[in-house]
Amino acid sequence: MKKLGFATLLASGALTLASAPATAQTAPAAAAAPTKPVPVSDQVRPSLIALQTAVNAKNYAAVPGLIAAANAKAKTSNDRYLIAQMQLKAAVDQNDFSTAASAVATMRASGAGTPAQLDQFDLAIAQSLYNAKNYAAAAPVLERLTQSNPNNTDVYLVLAETRNAQGQPAQAIATLQRAMAVRTAAGQPVPQEWYKRGIAFAYNGKLPTASALAYDWVKAYPSTDSWRDSLRIFEQLSPASASDKLDLYRLRRAAGVLDSENEYAGYAQLATDRGLPGETVAVINDGYAKGKINRGNAAIRSLLTSAQGRVTTDKASLPGLETRAAAAASGRPLLNTADAYFGYGDYGKAATLYRRALTKPDVDKNVANLRLGIALAQSGDKAGAQAAFAAVTGPTADLAKYWQLWANRAA
Repeated sequence: MKKLGFATLLASGALTLASAPATAQTAPAAAAAPTKPVPVSDQVRPSLIALQTAVNAKNYAAVPGLIAAANAKAKTSNDRYLIAQMQLKAAVDQNDFSTAASAVATMRASGAGTPAQLDQFDLAIAQSLYNAKNYAAAAPVLERLTQSNPNNTDVYLVLAETRNAQGQPAQAIATLQRAMAVRTAAGQPVPQEWYKRGIAFAYNGKLPTASALAYDWVKAYPSTDSWRDSLRIFEQLSPASASDKLDLYRLRRAAGVLDSENEYAGYAQLATDRGLPGETVAVINDGYAKGKINRGNAAIRSLLTSAQGRVTTDKASLPGLETRAAAAASGRPLLNTADAYFGYGDYGKAATLYRRALTKPDVDKNVANLRLGIALAQSGDKAGAQAAFAAVTGPTADLAKYWQLWANRAA
């Protein structure tokens, strides 16, 4: 967000008195260099000169009375514009941005000056009001600017921060998304910081949109940080079943964002609870290899020892389980056997069994399609994975979207 300086704006946007008498020439120099002399009415000229002299001399106590006197004699739009412009300079010099906003409104109402220049004044004033925590005064100025400058993202950014500071996170997010839409429509990337601010607005405001914004962030800027933080937000804001939680752990591992010993322990325990000793062993060994698990952790060591003791028997039982599952009327044995093969990293076999399970009427098709997609993605079948993920509906669909995103990045 660009910060606008009043000195530059006042210099570039000033109208100045035409044919000013000698007394004006000897007055202290105006902050704004004479760039656009304009005619003023004879009746108001002495009052304008007196006002200009007081403003340049920083005799602010005299300014209100001189403004009133000048306004009483004003006849033209130029008269009114110049009076308000001097009021603006005096207000800015005193950091009185509420009065400055009123002065710009008067300048605009006069009909003199250019709308673009006046909008710049308003934006600079709104930024200053925001910085002064005068959000109630900043907001209406910014709202008007969104109408006259619908493609100026600086306006939306200041307004979004203002609405958030007012305790209106939903409005802040909606405003920020308008800025994002402007960038997207112009074929420009949305800055990463905008996603982060939107997530902060939503997360601190306890709004469910935090999860969607986090997804958009990792989609636009995939990195270790965005994957880790987005999935944590997703987990916190999306109540998950044990089944979904296992698949979320799997995604974290695939994306390389299992960061802590507690996360590895949670994953290993859940795999153990689901009867997947092969996956338990793989996860713990992965944690050891990456230095994420302390080898002195007795609880994790116990999990590993127990799982290792079951692997040989469990693996040997799989062909028989597959045969019996294929003959069963229910699809659940097929789903469970597919999970077991998945845990051993045999994704091709797992995908075959997930597909068979999907032909059975009693299988949760969303779970089966999600896991089919994961198995296909892990085995390198991007197209098949995308089709399976696209078939997931209901609450599981959000997790499937993340997996779909990972499959696209991994390919």
